[in-house]
Amino acid sequence: SLSFSNQLRLYSHDNFGDDLVFNARAGGVFYWDTSGGTSSRAVALSDLAGANLPPTLALQVLVSDVDRHVICFGADPIVGSSRSGTLDPMLIAFSDQENITEWEPLPTNTAGSIRLSAGSSIIGALRARQETLVWTDVALYSLQFVGTPLTFGLNLINEGVSLIGPNAAINTPSGVFWMDKKGFYNYTGAVSPVPCSVHSYVFDDLEEGQAYQFF
Repeated sequence: SLSFSNQLRLYSHDNFGDDLVFNARAGGVFYWDTSGGTSSRAVALSDLAGANLPPTLALQVLVSDVDRHVICFGADPIVGSSRSGTLDPMLIAFSDQENITEWEPLPTNTAGSIRLSAGSSIIGALRARQETLVWTDVALYSLQFVGTPLTFGLNLINEGVSLIGPNAAINTPSGVFWMDKKGFYNYTGAVSPVPCSVHSYVFDDLEEGQAYQFF
């Protein structure tokens, strides 16, 4: 099984205001404060002052648009009064709005978590227009901010299409484009295949064991 130390080291990162939140796939989630300059090191979310139950592991991290929740895809769940320390590859955990330290779901905040059902692992996520697209190994989901009490709504867009690697998708003015193991696709509110004159050349001789190197 893949872990932080025996797979290709892929980093995800996003801005949290002027600062940076980042994660090495299947490893810890870290926060770098720009006010300390480049000589200061990033620290784990759990080491931040006032940190309350932040994920200790994740597959990917990003900050949602407009509502500014920090979202960890494939996080370790809360068990009792602490995080389990065991990565759940289908769990999405999100912080309180505009608060990177508060992750405990309470009636007084918007922190929480959602577990996907289609698939066995989250492959990647991408911030799009007023939604975040999330690919598992067998499906594409749309994650949208809906406000209290649920915070985020989750919609299954398409089952049977996936993402070949965490970095094999891009958002453009013409919609989101990505590569799966069997073709190229476009999303503009619905999924459609992209015609490709070199489809056979690309996919008939594809080394799927190197899929995470695809960009």
